[in-house]
Amino acid sequence: MNEPQDVVIDRHVWIGARCMLLKGTKIRADSVVGAMSLVNRKFEEKNLLIAGVPARVIREGIDWDICDYISYTEVDETPSPKRETLFSSIFKK
Repeated sequence: MNEPQDVVIDRHVWIGARCMLLKGTKIRADSVVGAMSLVNRKFEEKNLLIAGVPARVIREGIDWDICDYISYTEVDETPSPKRETLFSSIFKK
């Protein structure tokens, strides 16, 4: 019948938003699963970019680090003339 199976996720795996991992799936270390992907089988290799419905290998041999993500999302706090003009026009005294 419909026997339960484990979902195995190794270390250092990034799973995008709204992904679905069905029973019996396996994702190896240092891999990335693209947003809204449907993972329905085992991926035995490491360092994969997996995406799609159903998920398939998009790229092999990837290397990612959370520090890279943080550097891309840092907020620039230096004043900008364009930003100052925008805020002054919105919030007039």
